[in-house]
Amino acid sequence: MSTQFLTAKISNPFPQTPFTLDGNGRLTSWPIIQFFNQLTTAAGAAAALQSPLDYGAAGDGVTDDTAAIAQCCATVGYLWLPAGVTFVTQQLTITSSGFCIFGGGALQLASGAGTDLLYLDGSAFTGDTYPGNGMYCHIFNVQLLGNAANQPVGSVGACLVLRNAAYTTVQDCLLYGASGDGIRLENFNGSYSADECNLINNRIFSNGRHGIFLEPTSDSGTFGHVGDHVIHSNHCNYNGVAGIRGTRLTSTIISNNNVLTNAVGIYLDAADRCTIIGNACRNNKGSGVIIDEDQSGNGFGRAEQILIRGNQLHYNNVQVGGTTSADELDVFHCDGCVIDGNYLGDTDFTPVAWYGIQIADCTGMVIVANTFGPTQYGPLLAPTAASGQQQVYRSANNVGLADGMQGTQANLPAPAENDYGVLYTVTDFEHTLLWIGDQWVFAPCDPGSGWCVNSSGGALTAGVWAVCDGSNTTILQGGGTLATVATPSTGYPNYMRR
Repeated sequence: MSTQFLTAKISNPFPQTPFTLDGNGRLTSWPIIQFFNQLTTAAGAAAALQSPLDYGAAGDGVTDDTAAIAQCCATVGYLWLPAGVTFVTQQLTITSSGFCIFGGGALQLASGAGTDLLYLDGSAFTGDTYPGNGMYCHIFNVQLLGNAANQPVGSVGACLVLRNAAYTTVQDCLLYGASGDGIRLENFNGSYSADECNLINNRIFSNGRHGIFLEPTSDSGTFGHVGDHVIHSNHCNYNGVAGIRGTRLTSTIISNNNVLTNAVGIYLDAADRCTIIGNACRNNKGSGVIIDEDQSGNGFGRAEQILIRGNQLHYNNVQVGGTTSADELDVFHCDGCVIDGNYLGDTDFTPVAWYGIQIADCTGMVIVANTFGPTQYGPLLAPTAASGQQQVYRSANNVGLADGMQGTQANLPAPAENDYGVLYTVTDFEHTLLWIGDQWVFAPCDPGSGWCVNSSGGALTAGVWAVCDGSNTTILQGGGTLATVATPSTGYPNYMRR
């Protein structure tokens, strides 16, 4: 079956009047508001509303209703999906501004289509007079079903694509079962009409890739930031990769979302001036939150100016039993980040995340007033960069984390019997973590090295470790006693590991 594309090129049913406010600052002339005010009376609803059922659609979840949906959209200028009805369709593409989809019913991607389900496309708009194509749309209280089980192998279609669909709101919807993303929001070719979308109180479950994906795309090599969006109070659960994923995201608020049981919770790369606040990220297979530099290969650079506040990050790394390196929070290659008032760890189950926070190659980091629960290896891993540029400041107000030290703190397990090599990195250029007797302790070391090695260079000998001080080998015996050996250790670089 060949793929059919439905484009609802309709006349806008809403007059292109400017937005105005009443004396109390409330909108009075937004056309969408006028339209829905009309539907608040029984007479208005009966007179105004038509659905694809009025144009011959079966609405049985089996019959392909593409033609009836097209005729309905073109005639009435909106799409009402009555509750309890499922319309099967090929890809539905909307290019008008102010388009509304609502009603409580469902759209389901036709079997074998292999495409996106609903596509709001404003990429044809190149002017500066608002609203343009694809803007100011409103999708609420509908179900968008991706039908991934019946799509061709390799399909990556989304339930909903917002391409340059500025000022669009998606609210109170179910987006379920796409081969690719639940919602994919694009800034295409560096547009100025792709900002300020609101994704609010949606249920975004069981999609093959990301629950929500915000990214710059281009067919000309021109990329813009994806910015000024509000992602609030969504449930992003059981998605194949990230619950919420953003590339080159800017000035965006990600707040009060429930992000559970995805491969990763929230993952942003090359983001700047973003706020991650009040989210619950838990039971994800990998890390709860990851901030990193560009991963797209387009040269978008490092992350910068991120606020991570008041989140519940716990019991992540759960689906693999904690056997791989995943943490409650990872911040890599970032310049300027405040980590404030979060809970990181787990108190209800056996800890599986490796660290509460792992930091690498960052500057301007502030960690304040967080509560660290149990993790496998400790609250914080922040090894000092080889260049000495990493800057991590910790205030005295973190629960479960020592004050003020720049670098690593850990609560590591006892090393395995056959373990050897560098067990931990220098913490503050003056101490390192060593296994002495039956516990980990901070031990002094030369500021220029700080590496610890097994004294024999072979299998672990409990309580006997060596620190290279640049000239001699200092042996720390059980109980912390010191003995200096005049002969420097040889071959120890072969056993170093971080």
